Amino acid sequence: MLARAYQSLIERLLNEGIKAGELRSDLDPQLATLALLGLCNSVIANRALPRSSTIDQIIDEYSRIVTGGFLSDAARFGSRRKKKRRKNKK
Repeated sequence: MLARAYQSLIERLLNEGIKAGELRSDLDPQLATLALLGLCNSVIANRALPRSSTIDQIIDEYSRIVTGGFLSDAARFGSRRKKKRRKNKK
């Protein structure tokens, strides 16, 4: 019961963020909710996490991954520029 309540709350927050224009309009709230919960649950279930890391360090890194992804700004923006150039050439 509690798990479904958390899932519903997160999904509702994501929907509100999409409607407000704060989150991507193409974001699938249900899938994003499951991904976020899976990421959070992995901290609890994963015994291979570095012992030197504190829970706060893990949360900080996971937050950076969720909000910024894996790519550097240069890679993200460089990729967009290349796509725009290709479109303009056609």
